[in-house]
Amino acid sequence: MSDQGGKKGKGRGRKRGKGRGGQQQRQNESVPGRQQQQRDEQQGATALPEQRQQPQQGRQQSQKQPQRKRQPSDEQQGATALPEQRQPPKETQQQPQQGGQRSQKQPQRKQQPSDEQQGATALPEQRQLPKETQQQPQQGRQQSKKQPQRKQHPSDEQEEAMAQRQPPKETQQQPQQGQQQSQKQPQRKQQPGDRTDGAGPSKPQGQPSPASQGDPRPQDPSQPRAQPSTQPQPSTGATKPAPPQQPQSPRGAEKPDPSGQRGGTPQSDRAVPKPPRRPDGGGRSGRPIQLRANFLPVKIPTGDVHHYDTDIREKGKKSEEGYTRAEAPKIIQEVVKIYEKENPSGPKLVYDKSGKNMYCRRLIPGIGKDSRRYNLQYTTDNGREKEFIVDVKHAAVVSLYYLNEALEGRHTEIPFDIMQAIQTALQQMPKMKTIQVRNSFFDYPTGREKDLGGGIQVWNGTFVSIRPTQWKMMLNVDTCATGFYKGQSVLDFMCEFLNQRNLPRRLDERQRKKFAKEIKAIKVETTHIKRKQKASGLSFKSAKDETFDCEGRKVSVLNYFKDKYNITLQHPDLPCIKIGQKGNLIPIELCRVVDGQKKQGKLTGAQTQQMIRHTAIPAPDRLQKITELIRKLHYESDPYSRDFGISIGNEMVTIQGRVLDPPLLMYGPGNRPGKEMPRDGSWKITKKMLDPKELKEWALISYINDSQPKRGGGGGRYRGPEYLDDRGVDDLIHYLVDVGREKGVRVNENPCYVGKETGFHGTDKLFSNLKARYPNLQLIVVVLPVNGDDYYEEVKHCGDVVYGITTQCIKVEQASSDFSDWRKRETLVNLWLKINAKLGGTTCALDKTVKSPILQRPVIIFGADVTHPAAGDKSNPSIAAVVASKDSYPTLYNAEVRVQTHRQEMIADLKEMVKILLKKFRASTGAIPGKIIFYRDGVSEGQFRDVLMNELSAIQRACRELKDDYTPAITFIVVQKRHHARFFAVDPKDQRGKSRNIPAGTVVDTQICHPFEFNWYLCSHAGIQGTSKPALYHVLYDDSNFKSDDLQILTNQLCYTYVRCARSVSIPAPAYYAHHVAFRARHHLKIESSTEGSTVSDDSGPKEVTQEMRNLVTVHPNVNCTMYFA
Repeated sequence: MSDQGGKKGKGRGRKRGKGRGGQQQRQNESVPGRQQQQRDEQQGATALPEQRQQPQQGRQQSQKQPQRKRQPSDEQQGATALPEQRQPPKETQQQPQQGGQRSQKQPQRKQQPSDEQQGATALPEQRQLPKETQQQPQQGRQQSKKQPQRKQHPSDEQEEAMAQRQPPKETQQQPQQGQQQSQKQPQRKQQPGDRTDGAGPSKPQGQPSPASQGDPRPQDPSQPRAQPSTQPQPSTGATKPAPPQQPQSPRGAEKPDPSGQRGGTPQSDRAVPKPPRRPDGGGRSGRPIQLRANFLPVKIPTGDVHHYDTDIREKGKKSEEGYTRAEAPKIIQEVVKIYEKENPSGPKLVYDKSGKNMYCRRLIPGIGKDSRRYNLQYTTDNGREKEFIVDVKHAAVVSLYYLNEALEGRHTEIPFDIMQAIQTALQQMPKMKTIQVRNSFFDYPTGREKDLGGGIQVWNGTFVSIRPTQWKMMLNVDTCATGFYKGQSVLDFMCEFLNQRNLPRRLDERQRKKFAKEIKAIKVETTHIKRKQKASGLSFKSAKDETFDCEGRKVSVLNYFKDKYNITLQHPDLPCIKIGQKGNLIPIELCRVVDGQKKQGKLTGAQTQQMIRHTAIPAPDRLQKITELIRKLHYESDPYSRDFGISIGNEMVTIQGRVLDPPLLMYGPGNRPGKEMPRDGSWKITKKMLDPKELKEWALISYINDSQPKRGGGGGRYRGPEYLDDRGVDDLIHYLVDVGREKGVRVNENPCYVGKETGFHGTDKLFSNLKARYPNLQLIVVVLPVNGDDYYEEVKHCGDVVYGITTQCIKVEQASSDFSDWRKRETLVNLWLKINAKLGGTTCALDKTVKSPILQRPVIIFGADVTHPAAGDKSNPSIAAVVASKDSYPTLYNAEVRVQTHRQEMIADLKEMVKILLKKFRASTGAIPGKIIFYRDGVSEGQFRDVLMNELSAIQRACRELKDDYTPAITFIVVQKRHHARFFAVDPKDQRGKSRNIPAGTVVDTQICHPFEFNWYLCSHAGIQGTSKPALYHVLYDDSNFKSDDLQILTNQLCYTYVRCARSVSIPAPAYYAHHVAFRARHHLKIESSTEGSTVSDDSGPKEVTQEMRNLVTVHPNVNCTMYFA
């Protein structure tokens, strides 16, 4: 990846026109020389980009100049050669340093897009050295013999083996330009599309050589860059064959943004560092445990796969018109049938779910590297027969060479296009027999599906996904379940959804709006003409009242169907369903819900409970079920994987994990707090809180009124899930005070106000009166009725946003418990954990003797999350939330929340949010943190690049704006729960609880993890119901060069600091809190939706973020510095 010419003159610009051209030239660059590689491995360092512009001063001068001392970060980071470190062309090596003259004669070459895609950034070693070392020339061989060599890190050798490829002969003797030239030659202004390393013009986009994939460690943009002086030597050894050219990514894939800056200037939003490499061979802390993982080993062949693009369009229309997205793969299947009929013994064709990408192990007969047009007839879902034109065009040769290189550590990026080809081949057979939802495959209904209520059924399926790991490629196989709409008449669906036992004669406005929102975008089949189309809503009027123009006269829907189809409607007072984009009106009784449609949006609370009840199975049972699914896949007889040369193992892999020790916890006030050691992820709160607060003035409001039915009978009071009388309220106050005092809280036993309300509409006025009457009011305890979501939203809106009063809600099912039974007081204990945190107190903290070394110095822990509106919602905004610790334990957190554009995953205002939280940390602790640990939730692998490009830069800018010279070490970790890795303890002695799960604290960081990037699985909690799901952590940036044990122990300990319960949780507490803050803000926004008079999402596109929306999620100053979200 060296110079490829700017103008015709010197360098490689003239050479590219000869012989096999630029492509052969690129291949020659990546041919490794064995002797060159051996010498570089002995030296343990390679040339950095700045060394290109330094002249070769000869051995005498190099002997005079001392070599700079290798920094510890070199070994820790496994620094390796960047793409720019390749040796320059020979004919340019013989040119002496010309200073300013050379800069005038030799024009600056254009930048390479491929480097910008990679987002290569400066290594820590590239930071500027002191002045006396900046002008040291390149070291010669004699000095390199005298200088002691640093201990070679294994990752260095792997990287250098890939990076130090032998360049063509004409590129081996170019001297490197000195420091004087770099000082005299002014830097030109960065242009769009430029590479930022000063190298020559680029290859075609999407065709990087494997040798170009360096392992740059990102640097803080405010720090200068050092210039280690190590020069690669020319190679004279034998060479390997040139690797094949890497193709472009398939259509529909996420392509890197070809932009970025690096160097001595501050890093901008568009600079994209690469995730750091794994710092070691895995952690050592904890006891070993043997596990089985639901991964199957995959053997990948060598050679090529041919990628073809497909273009579908209806005859006579423009491209990609005349069919739906769901119909695309069905149309491509017709093309495959034509191909197989013409070539019964030809190679197999596979295609992805989009229908845009097709793969074949060999060139397709009749197409080769050209294209072919297919004409075919296809009956669409709406029953119309159409003629389609499908163009199949050869797009690229996908070489499996690069994937094997990456798995062996010689290629620093996993090639997405190759992964896509293999994934498509392995999913082809399941896709043809089942209903595919992303990487999950569901069998068609058999009648044994379980109902979840509301017209929804739970379908069980199989999850299949290919994963690169440290061993080899692995196939992740798991059982999965999701909600599907039940195939039935729309009338029956409406009754189930509206929870109506009998079909209503007509719908009131509330029912109509609610059902209109649910039916929208569901595919229905009309029974009178057998067509399938998506519903777009409900009519405002009934079938007998809704009219339209038909042949010049007004006709009602009722009369139209009588005259046209001789159908007499049985329910003319019900609304009609709008069908298709034109909104044609069809009577609701003439429609059926089509089978095989995944539920839109989230399940209700009751549906979620039913889903868990039907799908939560003990770990050994899940292991057995996965084993059955593996046999059901029949990969040993799969013609597609066999034709592609892919071999799948039959047995799940056995791996080695470790169980981390739980942290010792401190309880009780004073200088000598008590200790509590968790066991199996939980502990008893037998002692007083570490820092209990005083509650002087508080109130209690009950929304449970006396008019509710007393189903208990008899003369005594009724204690039930829906009712709480006056005596029940008195008992609740008594036991609440009693339990609070047991835990050290000084609470006034007489609330300043106790009242009952008949509805939530008067909540605003009630809060206003309480605030005026009791200006020092600290807390309002609210008893909510059954299904009291509306009450909850109104209470939290008034307390958090409008009046700034801390609130604590309790459901009537819990408030009506008989607390004289001490076993039921656990509910009140958990209630006090939340109340004390909201008042600014601390329940417990990590003991100083076991606390992670990272927490021994001032460090701030962040958690961040973004929540999006439900699936199918095309207008409502997303919400971003960030929390940050404000004490040294850390147990207390501040929060910031923002509304942003619909489904925008990146946190738009992160810079300001981080800056505010850093100021709050300084105000509460009196110190500014030297390290930032940032846990980011809700990010998929395809968004890692965007996160680094936007959010990391925002954090760095926030630090610089806070203080010019403030450059704390940043560690950015992504937390993922949406994956299908499951672990099962091999030894029954290691199985915990009724579900026989793996122990809390189980960590896996070898074998099935990323081949070279820094990630690990951690199951920090004890599974109570079903099979435990570990969290997956991926380090995207790390200034501190932490070891595996450092971050794994810290992460595990943070899972024990969650204030809501005396159990460890599945992700670190700050990430959990960010999730709560975002969802609380979502509740605040629902207030805005309800004031609009309609909750039905329209198709007008994303709503503009208004000031009113911002105000609705802006927390009142009185509670802004408290854990109101606890």
